[in-house]
Amino acid sequence: MKQIIISEDKEKKLIKTILKEESNGWADKVSVVTDFLNKNFVKAVNSEIGEDGLPKNKGMVIMVDSYKQPLQYLSDTDLFYMVQDKFKNILPADDDSENPTHFNRDKFLKQIIIDWYHNKISQYGSLTQY
Repeated sequence: MKQIIISEDKEKKLIKTILKEESNGWADKVSVVTDFLNKNFVKAVNSEIGEDGLPKNKGMVIMVDSYKQPLQYLSDTDLFYMVQDKFKNILPADDDSENPTHFNRDKFLKQIIIDWYHNKISQYGSLTQY
């Protein structure tokens, strides 16, 4: 094994570059999904009768066409399944078995949807959690 000696200044620059690449990798993925959501969906609130018999507001999304005309009303679950199908390869599978799981991808996409709906995604593509 070869050994490389670098100065402290070069070490700091190298660490800064690595951290920037790592954070931008996730930010790019967040931006791709966010752009898809912004182009194809509009956030909305619908009134419904709650279990206590009183009206309550329920968040929902509306699928829209390129002219922002409504096409279909979706629940958060329906939106997740649509995004999950569209971005099924955005993150690798959690394991290499015959039946791979995608828990991390699903958690990642759910957080993007939640933060997108509540306008919590930063301009740099950072999420509130994950």
